[in-house]
Amino acid sequence: MTARQAINARGVLGAFEQILGHRRHESYNERVGSVYALIAFRMGYLDGEQDDGLQRLLNPAEYESMLDQTNEMMELENCTPETVTHRLGVPSMRFGTNDNYPCTLLYLPQAKVSGYIYFDFVAEWAQDENGIRKSGKHGPKPLLGNIRIPAKQFPEEFVFTSLGRRVYRTKI
Repeated sequence: MTARQAINARGVLGAFEQILGHRRHESYNERVGSVYALIAFRMGYLDGEQDDGLQRLLNPAEYESMLDQTNEMMELENCTPETVTHRLGVPSMRFGTNDNYPCTLLYLPQAKVSGYIYFDFVAEWAQDENGIRKSGKHGPKPLLGNIRIPAKQFPEEFVFTSLGRRVYRTKI
């Protein structure tokens, strides 16, 4: 993980902060959890045959089809988690259970050695003068900020939507 820049002195969280920036109101818990889930899957602790949290594993044709659709998904305006699950089916795992907060959808192929697709959703909140969250800046639901697909280096996995580039002010 160190060689891939997926971990640093602050752990996996530090790698996300290095790429996305340190944001006071965002913990990246869902994203960090999704990285550890992939490791557990590859080590055989998650296999989808027990009640281990996996909802679905993609066969090779489904995985390739989903990879082909990622560009299309990136272009959708106001792409919510519901939009992704409606178009692509139920994910292998969902991280973040509150529909109003950021979440990550993880799609895993049956082959444990390679492949995965993460859909990371952003929920920026507008606050009133007392600091109370009133509503989302971009609407009531989290919106797609980036998709992560396999790459040699962790920072290269991130493909940002226009919203993701604005929110994270990324140069990737």
